[in-house]
Amino acid sequence: MNEAGSSRAYRTLLRILPPSFRRSHGREMEELFLEALNARRTRGFSGYFVAWGRGVVDVILLAGRLRLRPQPGRRPRPGNGGLVGSFGQDLCFAVRTLRRRPLFATVAVLTLGVAIGASTAMFSVVDGVLLKALPYQEPGRLVEVWQTVPELQGQPGDDGARWDRYRLTYTQYRDLSETTATFVGMAAYRAGTPDVTTLIGIGEPAELRAGVASASLLPLLGVLPARGRWFLPEEEASRAGNDGASVAVISQELWKTRFGGSEEAVGSTSTLDDNSFTIVGVLPSGFQITWISASLAGEDTPGQRDIWLPIGAPGWIAHDQGYSWEVIGRLAPGATLERALAETEVVISAHRHSFGSARVLPRASEERRGLASPLFLLFGATALLLLIACGNIGTLATAEMQGRRAEIATRRALGAKTGRIARLLLTESLLLALLGSGLGVVVAFGGTKAMLILAPPIPRLHEVGVDFRALGFAIFLGLLTALLFGAGPSFFASRAQRAPSLMSSSRTSRVHGRLSRAVIGAEIALTAMLLVAGGLLTQSLHRLLGIDPGFDSSGLVTVEFRLPASRYDRETSPFFFQEALNQLQAIPGIGSVSGVSRLPFPGHTSGMNLQVDGETHSPLFYQVGPEYFETLGVPLLAGRTLDERDGPGAPISIVLNESAARRFWPGRSPVGAQVSLSYPRDPVTVVGIVRDMKRQVLSGGAEPAFFISFAQLPDETVSFVARTQIDPLDAIPLMVQAVTEVDPDLAVRNGTTLSDLVERSAADERYRSLLMNVFGLLATLLAAAGVIGVTARSVSHRTRELGIRMALGARGSGLISATIHANLRVALAGITIGLVGAFLASGVLTPFLFGIEASDLPTYATVALLMVSLSLSASYIPARRITMVNPVDVLKAE
Repeated sequence: MNEAGSSRAYRTLLRILPPSFRRSHGREMEELFLEALNARRTRGFSGYFVAWGRGVVDVILLAGRLRLRPQPGRRPRPGNGGLVGSFGQDLCFAVRTLRRRPLFATVAVLTLGVAIGASTAMFSVVDGVLLKALPYQEPGRLVEVWQTVPELQGQPGDDGARWDRYRLTYTQYRDLSETTATFVGMAAYRAGTPDVTTLIGIGEPAELRAGVASASLLPLLGVLPARGRWFLPEEEASRAGNDGASVAVISQELWKTRFGGSEEAVGSTSTLDDNSFTIVGVLPSGFQITWISASLAGEDTPGQRDIWLPIGAPGWIAHDQGYSWEVIGRLAPGATLERALAETEVVISAHRHSFGSARVLPRASEERRGLASPLFLLFGATALLLLIACGNIGTLATAEMQGRRAEIATRRALGAKTGRIARLLLTESLLLALLGSGLGVVVAFGGTKAMLILAPPIPRLHEVGVDFRALGFAIFLGLLTALLFGAGPSFFASRAQRAPSLMSSSRTSRVHGRLSRAVIGAEIALTAMLLVAGGLLTQSLHRLLGIDPGFDSSGLVTVEFRLPASRYDRETSPFFFQEALNQLQAIPGIGSVSGVSRLPFPGHTSGMNLQVDGETHSPLFYQVGPEYFETLGVPLLAGRTLDERDGPGAPISIVLNESAARRFWPGRSPVGAQVSLSYPRDPVTVVGIVRDMKRQVLSGGAEPAFFISFAQLPDETVSFVARTQIDPLDAIPLMVQAVTEVDPDLAVRNGTTLSDLVERSAADERYRSLLMNVFGLLATLLAAAGVIGVTARSVSHRTRELGIRMALGARGSGLISATIHANLRVALAGITIGLVGAFLASGVLTPFLFGIEASDLPTYATVALLMVSLSLSASYIPARRITMVNPVDVLKAE
């Protein structure tokens, strides 16, 4: 809200003040309010909310004073001020009443705020990722077309399910788009390991994430560029000849940052990897299309691309046999998945590059694949937290009903009408709900932002924001809760008897006491369940991170570069590689240095056909530099590693990992064996065997792999890795400077430590563990607040009873002990129920655990001990008030 809007809203609020006072002081109050508001705007939304809260409270208090004290010279009349004035008096009294009961007010507001904020934040993420429709035209008719490759399914070391969907070749896509009738349109885009290109000539060289797509992609999705146009069909390689047109479409974000948001960017020429491209369009803000295979492979930004190029653009050849194209189709009206699958199967099975069967699946379900279970697990934890919050509110309301009976009876005895008392109580409850809702709004915005910042790569996460429907519904529930807060005491107000109520004002209802204890026991049970889940996930994460990745990641630093094909080929790449290594080795504080085409984490790589004794296999392969295994600390098991002897022109040698040696040469040593590769065609010799390294996830098994010298088979991507004795943050810029001295036009891709890369592989597990423990902590605080609140109310209501007991000789310590024991019995019952419930529900957690059983006894015992300690502490704090009871004062009152 801008200043003008805030000013109008505040003037509306001032209307609850008397007209004469507004004319004299209204303008001054408005100016003071706007000054406070502008001073707090710099603190963000929370400061804005605090300024408004203070302004509202000040006006309410002032209105109450003015209504209670009429202006001199004016004769007070019954009902002076009307409904607004009476409501102002009620609000003023409500503020004073809550200030006299800070414990109750604080717990109620915090409980409502946490309940509204946490539920809104979690629902916003679940809705944005799982429930909201895809941001495309008629998303229900979009499907994803895959194929299966039997030899890649269920490889040891993988999870099996990852390979039941495989991308298509470009020629398969062309055949499908030209022959099938169940699709009204099809589009293809390049997926898998992120393609990159270097932007040169606009500031420092910058590496851009590039996408390659067919001209039909945006029309198929029903998306229009924000500026300019998308590719034309004649600009694709398949229709323009061997090469596609030199045109590009950039993202809105790149247009604003690199091109300054200039309208002249469309139509300008930019240099990408020494090739000139004309910028023909700018995409809408936030446009992303999830690259599903890259998402499954753990890529950090599976949908974010800075620039898009047409198929076959210079430097981006559409390989006929490359399984690198994700294909989207739009079903024709009335077409079914079964019919589309049948037609697709005919085309795929007849294709010469096909090895398996076709799969046609809804695009929406593919984007959400693997996300529903973990998100619904966290959503279930939020539901438990909400139940605990509801229990807290219920026990507080019950205790307040009991505590207000004497006050209500007194007001009745003094002549107050039932309706007036009910309205006063409802006003108090409404004020509590408004404060709780305001806090809930702050928690919702802050919680959603924190969840997005901490979240691992999740498709469509960039679309998530606070869901205002959920926020509005949660606030409505808060206001409804306010009515329930006031309805109970109001009911007592209508049924209270004057004299009996005054005589029994210090007696606590046994029924209400049992109800409060039951609710507190349920809160403790639900809290124990959350703590067990959080404890199990934490133990699982700890054991996962304790797994040996197969190399020593401590002190390892890496920087990654891409070598443009326009300047580097099989002859020139090895010279750059060796010169860069020489520069890196000269850095003070750097120990051994080497390079590799792809690091084991995050594990983006591909396979190559390896023929052994007439059988063809497809293990993973890596191009490495001299001393690569020594730098990473990977043990040599047999033979030798790759070194300077394996340079250009030398006989080609490879090194196997132990999984490849065990699978392809069972029961014998492969050292010295001759094998054949799909490229190069020359025979190669196995010269060594090294220990297995994890590829992508710590929980996965090892996969067969072999290593070849970078000098003999260079790659366009190279990651230099060094073991350093200096601070890694100091080593990274030195390594980047050393490499760019060899080629100033190269842009660094990633600069980080291998320890960080390994830890990132457990990002999903860390996120689940963190959120579950946060929910457990909040539940623990709410449960503790409930115990403290109920115990404090119980002690307050039993003042007469406790005073008489102490007058008759009872000791304060004994009464404290009895109170604690009563609470402890309730806590033990709740803990037992919670642990049993956690055990019965353990099957839900089992898929998310590693190295630990869902029935882990130490975790359950730790939670039980923690909850017992919590109950004792929460009971002792308010029970100490018993010692403050003066028996003499109680007897005098009698």
